[in-house]
Amino acid sequence: MNWPPLPLLPSQTQTGVGTREELMQLAKGTEMTQLAIDKENNYYVPKVGAQLSLGSQDFNFGWQPYALFALNVDINLFDNKRHKYRTDATKAKMQEQQLKYSHAQSLLDLEVMTSENKYNAALNQVNTYAPRVRFAEQFYKDVYTRYKEGVAGYLELVDAQAQLTQSKLQFQLAKYNSWMQWSEWVYASAMLNIPQ
Repeated sequence: MNWPPLPLLPSQTQTGVGTREELMQLAKGTEMTQLAIDKENNYYVPKVGAQLSLGSQDFNFGWQPYALFALNVDINLFDNKRHKYRTDATKAKMQEQQLKYSHAQSLLDLEVMTSENKYNAALNQVNTYAPRVRFAEQFYKDVYTRYKEGVAGYLELVDAQAQLTQSKLQFQLAKYNSWMQWSEWVYASAMLNIPQ
């Protein structure tokens, strides 16, 4: 009986950790901080507002139209360096978020590398158990043949059957362990594209 290492195991194509939700949230936070920096940079830009109000004001439902027009100009000239402090604090927050992003990226890369190594080790373990199963099957067949001929005893046959059963169980456990390691690797590398 031929024991394939792992049938139906998906391929090892990796899309990268750039699609992890944690990194997307940190990138969105960096974008928002950049907007705050842009807002602070526009502090001394004059702001102009216009307002037009149209209506009628008369007694007994008459028509006395009016129009009011207002123009508002806001110019920031002096704020006792409060704007500079806010700008410096926002820039420091931007640097902090960039450091958080790079730290999270390196942690996720390490997690992907570790889970991939565990997966490869589990595959190697499966590949070492497959020959053991073949050897145990051959040994059981030999002992069974000798038992039918009357050369081997019943205890020897039971021992060979127990070895075969144990090697098959170890092979199945190693196979399921490799599936678990594969799923951890897929999760860590964010390979599966889940529609939202």
